[in-house]
Amino acid sequence: MNNEELKEIRRQYKKKNKNFNIYRVAYSYVIPAIPETQIPSFEIKDWEDFREAEQEIFLSIFKKALSGKIGKNLMEYEFEREAGQENGYQKKLYTLNKSLLKDEELVTKLRDEIIANDGFNQKHLITIASCEYLVPVLDKNGEVIPDSAPMPFQFLLGCINEVDLTDIGLFYNPDTANMEKKIDEDMHVLPKVLDGFMFPVFADRGADISRLLYFTAKPKEPNDGLIEVLCGREAELPYDREQQNFAGLISDLAQDELSLQLIQNLQENVREMISENPDSEAFSLSKNEMENLLSNSGISEQKMDRFSAVYDNQVGKEELKAVNMIDTSKLAVKMNGITVNVKGDVSDKVKTQVVDGKRYLMIEVDEGLIVNGIDMIK
Repeated sequence: MNNEELKEIRRQYKKKNKNFNIYRVAYSYVIPAIPETQIPSFEIKDWEDFREAEQEIFLSIFKKALSGKIGKNLMEYEFEREAGQENGYQKKLYTLNKSLLKDEELVTKLRDEIIANDGFNQKHLITIASCEYLVPVLDKNGEVIPDSAPMPFQFLLGCINEVDLTDIGLFYNPDTANMEKKIDEDMHVLPKVLDGFMFPVFADRGADISRLLYFTAKPKEPNDGLIEVLCGREAELPYDREQQNFAGLISDLAQDELSLQLIQNLQENVREMISENPDSEAFSLSKNEMENLLSNSGISEQKMDRFSAVYDNQVGKEELKAVNMIDTSKLAVKMNGITVNVKGDVSDKVKTQVVDGKRYLMIEVDEGLIVNGIDMIK
């Protein structure tokens, strides 16, 4: 699922959309407790039975579960399958999706598994929506083919939101004609989505049941228990760990060859790789692909002789996603008290130079220089 496909689905969550339908929504209000978790509210409700104001709130929440950056907040997990055998996790979600949430037993079974493993100690709301998008048929130029029948894409969208006391601060009390602090009594579903999922994913204008999309509000701390419940997989490396592993690989391998030019070469080559893979923003590099990248970026053959050992030590069996290895949008230079950010497409204007035995960061100034709003070149 690429970024354009993600945006296309997210755009559908709006009122009066003839190409999009939410059949029903199942929600459970969960109060973790010892020895037994309480579920004071559970309901499976047709979308039309919600009031318009409630629908607007749900639509806003659902869009948040599809927000963020692929490879960071949003991760795809493929269902692992043995030859000739079906995947039980995949079958569970597939069956629930086909049921349109009409089977209460299927809904409560998944909900109870989530509650037992999601790791939340605070009150929260688990919501699962049965959705359908009527996908327009496009020609080779990306235009909708007139009078063509749209293709239905049916999917589940799940969200977990924290529930807490309201805190609206001061309010006007007409009985006393004063501004007063409102007493916090009502429980409020916070709009921020903590975790979410979508099954199946939307790819190549249709459903791909081999994968699940997982959302987290804390990309550095993915919810291992929830991921295990949904697809039977361990959580992939968080984006910051991938970045750290890549940085460690470069530093350990390049050593005295490490330079600003090498980093700029890596940045440019990774940017080019991403542009050549428009169908998947979160594609990963194999060990061989990584070796070619580093060699083509300027690390010497002598240093590359150590590549395999250094890679195994710094990266191990994981494959790093290109979007998380290095920031391709800008060149960020930091030193004590100084930070310089340069857009990636003009990073070639930055270089280092030794003058009188001291290293300097040199920035080419050709068209203008503005300091604190003052034009220095006229």
